[in-house]
Amino acid sequence: DKSSAGTASHAPYCVWISPNRLIAYVGGQPDGRVTVVADNQDVITGGWVHVAMVIDAKLLSFYRDGVLLGRSPRGEKVADNGKPLLLGSMGVAGRFFFDGLLDEVVIYKKALSEATIKAHAEMFPSPSGPPSIMLT
Repeated sequence: DKSSAGTASHAPYCVWISPNRLIAYVGGQPDGRVTVVADNQDVITGGWVHVAMVIDAKLLSFYRDGVLLGRSPRGEKVADNGKPLLLGSMGVAGRFFFDGLLDEVVIYKKALSEATIKAHAEMFPSPSGPPSIMLT
């Protein structure tokens, strides 16, 4: 989440569960457009889910366990709001916290292919050991 005021409407991009479905969001576009892709299946508690969000020059693509959930056209540019990247919460402290664990978080400077995302989901089907974060 790159939220600025505790709501997704000010965030250039975020992924969340609402209330039990995964949602990918791209806002902060010059034309005021908001792009959303949502999972149509519930997230089952007590298990791990591999989630990937890809923003390229034209599309928002959203994946769950290596399977494409959907794609949606987006504006040409996403503006950065200058706020820190938050993992596991959105916006104002004490609100919108993710009630679970994050593991193997990776942020890439390029859009990954569908085949690469599928390979990543298959490579890490269930985390073991302590959570880790890697920025590349």
